[in-house]
Amino acid sequence: PRLDELRIDDHIARIAPTLADPRGDLAADLAAAKNSSRAYQKVIRRVFTHWQRLHHESEPETWPAFSARARDAIRDIARRSGRGEITIAISSGALIAAVTQQVLGLPDGSVYDLFEAMKNCSFTHVLHSGDRVSLSSFNDTTYLAALGASRDLTSLITYR
Repeated sequence: PRLDELRIDDHIARIAPTLADPRGDLAADLAAAKNSSRAYQKVIRRVFTHWQRLHHESEPETWPAFSARARDAIRDIARRSGRGEITIAISSGALIAAVTQQVLGLPDGSVYDLFEAMKNCSFTHVLHSGDRVSLSSFNDTTYLAALGASRDLTSLITYR
C-alpha cells in the first residue's frame, strides 16, 4: 500500500474548486483536460503545487503523509534487502519522484518537476548500503527505445 500511486484526480476534484482563478485559465484547463493532455498537465501542476503547501488536512492524503509514505517504503525495502540482493518495487510517477527528491536531498518544491518528467514504464534505480540510499539512475527508458527500434515502431515511450 505504501507504493500506491498518488490519487491526483481525487486531489483535483477537491482542491481545484478552491483555487483562485481570476482570469478563468484554470476553469478553461479543467474543461479541456479530458481531451487535452496539455490542459490536464496544467491542472495537475496547479493542484499538486498547491497541495504541497496546504497546512491543513487534505483528503485523500496530505503532502507530509505522502512524502513520509514514500520515505518509509524505500527505507523498509532497503532494510529488508540483503547484501547483493536486487529488489524490484513497482510504483507510479509521483511516488518515484518523491523518493528521488528525498534520496537526492532536494526541497519539496522540486518534486513536481521530477513527477512531470516521468515516462511510463521507466526504471529508477536506487542503491543502498546500510542506512545510505543513493540514486543510480532516474526515469530510464532505454530498453523501450531499443525494443521500439528492433520492431520498427516509432515510439513506445509515453507520458501519463
